[in-house]
Amino acid sequence: MLRRISALLLCTLLCISTLLLVSCNKDGGEGSNSGIKEFGSASDKGFLNEQIDWQGETITVLGYNGEFSYHSIQIATEEQTGEALNDAFYERNAKIEELFNLNIKVELPGTGEDTGVMIKNAVLGNSADYDAVVAPLYILGLYLPEDIFLDFNSIENDYLHLDEAWWDQELQKQVAVNGSVYFIAGDALIEDDEATWAMFFNKDMYNSNANLAERGSIYDIVKNGEWTLDVMYEMISDVEYSTGEQKVWHPDSEDKWGMVTQMLDFYLFMQGCGQTMIDNTGDVPELRGGTEENINTFYDVAAVLLDEENVGCAELHVSWNDGHPYQMKRQIFGNGNALFMPNQLAVIGQSEISEAEINYGLLPMPKKNENQEYYTSGVEVYHYSAIALPATAQGKKLEATCYALEAMAYYGNQIVNDDYYERTLTYRRFKDDESGDMLELILSNKTYDMGAIFNFKGGEGMHGTLGFYTDLYIEKRTDIVSHWESVVNSYQTGINKFVEQCNS
Repeated sequence: MLRRISALLLCTLLCISTLLLVSCNKDGGEGSNSGIKEFGSASDKGFLNEQIDWQGETITVLGYNGEFSYHSIQIATEEQTGEALNDAFYERNAKIEELFNLNIKVELPGTGEDTGVMIKNAVLGNSADYDAVVAPLYILGLYLPEDIFLDFNSIENDYLHLDEAWWDQELQKQVAVNGSVYFIAGDALIEDDEATWAMFFNKDMYNSNANLAERGSIYDIVKNGEWTLDVMYEMISDVEYSTGEQKVWHPDSEDKWGMVTQMLDFYLFMQGCGQTMIDNTGDVPELRGGTEENINTFYDVAAVLLDEENVGCAELHVSWNDGHPYQMKRQIFGNGNALFMPNQLAVIGQSEISEAEINYGLLPMPKKNENQEYYTSGVEVYHYSAIALPATAQGKKLEATCYALEAMAYYGNQIVNDDYYERTLTYRRFKDDESGDMLELILSNKTYDMGAIFNFKGGEGMHGTLGFYTDLYIEKRTDIVSHWESVVNSYQTGINKFVEQCNS
C-alpha cells in the first residue's frame, strides 16, 4: 500500500537506493534538478494562514476543456458522484467553504471559445470576471508575453506559501522569467502530475523472456542507478517476434515490439537524459541544443528510436491527423504486444490501458548512462495544468484568491492526495508495491524546459524549439548539427522577442 511518507523518511529511502535529489548545473546537462516533492509534510506544519471568515466570497477560476478526466473537477465539482477523486475534490472545497466561508467556482470555455483568448480579453477589458486561470503550460506560455499575468513575487499579501511542500518549487525556479514567477502548480491540482512522462512496461513479457528474466528485477535495476538508454535498448532488442517478413503495426497483429512510441517521445527522452533545450540559470534563457553534450545525447536517443525493427513509432505508421495513431499505440501495448511504452501518467485512465488484461508496471525514463547521477521526468506541456493570476487582480479580491489557492493546495495535500496515489494509481491500476515506489520517484523528479513551454521561434508559421526533435524524427534524420544551424537564428530571434516583451 502506497502511503504518503514524510519528507525526511522519503529522502532517507531515496538516498539508500541512490535515487536522490536532482541537482541543477549551469548548462542544463546531466543532473538537472527537479527536486523531491516532500510528500506528507503538510500534516507536520498545518495550515499556515490565520483562519479568516471571508463572508461568502466566491473565487471564480477560468478553466479549460481538457482531454483527460480531471481538468475541471480539480478546481471545483458541484456534487459527489461516488468516484473517489471527484468526491475528494468535493470534500476539499466543502472544507474550505466550511472553515473560511469561501467559495470556489470553475467556469469553462463554451463551444468555440479558448481559455487563452478569454483571459486575455478579460484583462485587456479590465474585467473582473475571473480571479484566476488554470490552463495547460503551453497556453499560459503562449500568452505570457501579452502582459496579462501577475507576477506572484509581486503580490504583497502573505497568504501564498510557495516555498512549502504543497507547491512545486521546481516549476517556479525553472520557468522563472527574469526572477518573476507567473505560473504555479502543486497539490491544488492533479493534472500537473497526470502530464508527467514515465515508462510503462509489460511485466508478463519481461518475466516470460529468458534473456530478460536473467537480468533480475527491473525495479532493482532502477534502484541501483543502472536503468539507462543502453540497458533499455538491450532489453528492446531481446523482444524479437514477427509473423511475417516485416512487422505489422496494428492492434490485431500478433507481432511483438520492443517499444511503441510517438514523435513527442524524442523530446521527453532527451529530458530524461538531463538535456533541456534551454538553460534558464542565467538572467535570460539561453539555447543549449547545439552543445556537444546535447548533440551526443541526441545520437544515443536516435539510435534507439530509429530502430524500426524493434521500435514502432505511431506517426511513422499512421499520420497523426489520419486515423488514430496514439490510440493504436496504446492498444498494441494493452494487448500485450510491446515491452515498453513511454507516455504520460494520464493514459492509465484511458480504456486501452485501464482495461488491459496484462500485468504492467511503471518506471522512470532511463538515464543517458550511469554517469548521469539522477533520473529526471519531463512533462507534456499540452496537458500539464498550472495556475496563473490575471494582471488586473488587486485589493481584497486578490487577497481572497491567494488565500483560496493556498487552501486548495494545502487541503489537496491532506484530502485528495491519498485518493489519487493510493486508490487511483495503486489499488486500481497497479498490482505491485514497486510501481508505487516508482511513482513517488517519477513525481519527485519532474523537470521543466522553457523550450517546450514557450516554443521559441522567429515568426508565425514556423516550427519552434518544441518541434526541433520531432522535425528530425518524422523524417528519420540524424543530421542534428546541420539542422540546428538552420534553425538556431530563428530560435534566438524568438528568445530575444520574448525577453523584450517581458521586460517591457
